Amino acid sequence: MARAPRVVVAVAAVSYGMLLAVALSAAIQAYGRPFPSLFVDPFGDFSNVHLPAWGIARLDLRAMDHLVAIDHRPLDAGTSPVEALEARLSGSSAGSTVPLTFERGDARTEVTAAIRRLGSDELWLFFGVYVLFGIATLWLGLVVLHAAPRGSGARAYAAFSTSGAVFFATFFDYHTTRWMSPVFAAMTAAVPLTALWVAADFPRHSPRTRPLRLALAVVGVPVAILVTAAAWRGWDIRALRAGVNFLVPVSLAVVALSMAARLARSEGLDRLRIRSAFFGVCMAPAVVSLGYVVTAFSNTPLFHLLLPFAMFLVPAAIGRSFLRHDIVESRAVLRPHILVWPAAVFGGLVGGFTLWCGLKLLAIDQSVVIVLALLAAAVAATASWRYGRLRLFAARSRFQPTIEELANELAELREPAEIASTLRALILRWLPTPDVEVRFASTEAAGEAIEGSGARWSESRSEILVPMRFASEDLGLLAVKPKHGQALYTTEDLRLLETMAALAAVALHNAHALHEVQALRALERAASREETRLKLDAFSAEMAHEMAYSVNYFRYLLRELGRSSSVDAEELDVGQEELERLEGMLAQLRRVQARPLELRRVEVADIVARAVRLLEPTLPGGADRVAVHIEGSVAVRADGEALLQVIVNLLKNALQASGASGAVEVRAFERSGVVIEVRDTGPGISSGIRERIFQPWFSTKADGGGMGLSIVQRVVRSLDWKLDVAREESWTVFRIQAPSWTSREEAE
Repeated sequence: MARAPRVVVAVAAVSYGMLLAVALSAAIQAYGRPFPSLFVDPFGDFSNVHLPAWGIARLDLRAMDHLVAIDHRPLDAGTSPVEALEARLSGSSAGSTVPLTFERGDARTEVTAAIRRLGSDELWLFFGVYVLFGIATLWLGLVVLHAAPRGSGARAYAAFSTSGAVFFATFFDYHTTRWMSPVFAAMTAAVPLTALWVAADFPRHSPRTRPLRLALAVVGVPVAILVTAAAWRGWDIRALRAGVNFLVPVSLAVVALSMAARLARSEGLDRLRIRSAFFGVCMAPAVVSLGYVVTAFSNTPLFHLLLPFAMFLVPAAIGRSFLRHDIVESRAVLRPHILVWPAAVFGGLVGGFTLWCGLKLLAIDQSVVIVLALLAAAVAATASWRYGRLRLFAARSRFQPTIEELANELAELREPAEIASTLRALILRWLPTPDVEVRFASTEAAGEAIEGSGARWSESRSEILVPMRFASEDLGLLAVKPKHGQALYTTEDLRLLETMAALAAVALHNAHALHEVQALRALERAASREETRLKLDAFSAEMAHEMAYSVNYFRYLLRELGRSSSVDAEELDVGQEELERLEGMLAQLRRVQARPLELRRVEVADIVARAVRLLEPTLPGGADRVAVHIEGSVAVRADGEALLQVIVNLLKNALQASGASGAVEVRAFERSGVVIEVRDTGPGISSGIRERIFQPWFSTKADGGGMGLSIVQRVVRSLDWKLDVAREESWTVFRIQAPSWTSREEAE
């Protein structure tokens, strides 16, 4: 709501509270004061406000008969009749009488009035009942203004409710202490004027009623000011006051006729809205007019006994239409504390007043009547409170099974579409709305609500938007259309919709998480298959790479034998060893797994010599091409075949890198363990590819397989050794660091 209307509502509520404090103080002071079994208003005129027990009905008095004599003594000119009467009654005892003379035109009527004291009956009915109806009337008016502060119809209705509430609050004071008689006089003019405003602008502004609003401003405001000034200054403007009093039932009748005309012209939803308020609005002028006529011609106190109930019918009927069909098009959300209280007040009044009237007819003791009436009012108010909560805010009790059912059903669902369908079906089953849409966060339409927090009304889409959010993750929203007949949503409706949205968000989150887990598992299975394939590819490539050395050596032997050259015993020994190595590789292929390492003492010099011999057929300069420098007896704990793979592949890589004219060295020595170096004077390894040289199938040579260095790294890691590569002056050095045989044996 805009700031200015909110301030107006707050000021109105606070001002009315202060007014009630003054009225209560005046009522307390008036309690027990003697009065002549009738009321005389501040102008000295007879008021037909009375109770049946006073016996005024048998007197020949009419409203506005003027008091001219007390105790058969005429009042002096300029003397206030009401003040003279108070002075005469001061100190009088209850049960005595006082002769009073009233004048109507040229005729005079003398009555002998019994002196009574203002008691609980008068205080209960003319103050308590009126004030409580006033509170309920003002409450409903401010609720509508709070909901639709910019609506002309809502403002007219709030003005009528406010003037009626002030009229009720000052009614008793006007007839007793007269502290606020100018305020009451102003309200006697304000009530019909604001009623005519309601007739012109409710439920919405119409250009055709502009002349009526202009006439109300031009004529009504000066009349209200004049009536107020007359009550303040004591001016006798009898004709104007009579006209204003007569205007009350007339203005209510105009409201009814205006609603009837709007009803006849309207259709669809507008017709439904106006029809829902029409009966109560029409009943008010009918009841007031009936009471006015009966009281005017028979002195039966029907008018003022029915007045608070009749006047309350208008705000009550409009309030009902506001609740059920949002007649002022406010799109408000109802809250329990602003609606259930008026229902409780009205129910308490009806219950207490009904029992009070019944007990008074039975002539039961006064104190018993008061206690029982208060008890009945409390019971009726409590029942009205509970009924109001149940009727207006039934969402909590009605939807609780829905929440439990929804939680159980959503726990079993795994697809977002199924979750949306279940949620929509349950909301439509229990909430009187024509449609509910579940929008996921991926849809463009969901953006508007997801930007906000909590349920809210979307003016652009004419729907309630409820975000579905889980752990700060926006998953979508509920879009709920207005209720059937445009009935207003309550805070409990929204809380329950938010609860449903939260449950759906949890289900959606779980569904998404489940899909992600399933996708991750599928990805893991695919990755596992791919990893297995890559391992097999690497294994087969490694086998092919290693077999090539043996094949090349046998090809060399066959070529030598074909030339009728003799093959020495050492070459036959190497061939035998390679044959055994091939058999081991075939055994690995049968098992499709790498051969387990067989760790034992291995002399580095023996492995290097064997590697050189194995590569000799491919060396352009023969075995002398590789310089070997072994410092003493260097031994390591290793698998001999695996270490041979490492040395062969490093030597082959060095020979290819250094070319025909380059130098290649193998060095081994002990420095805090065993250090094995394979060095070459090739161009070195550029920094751009240094991190990739150990990857399978990576090679800088066009005909290279890319497996040699990968095999070296795998074997070194399996032995838990260290391998690094460096450029030292003109040498490229592959350096292996391993524990020496001696240190390992000592550690064990």
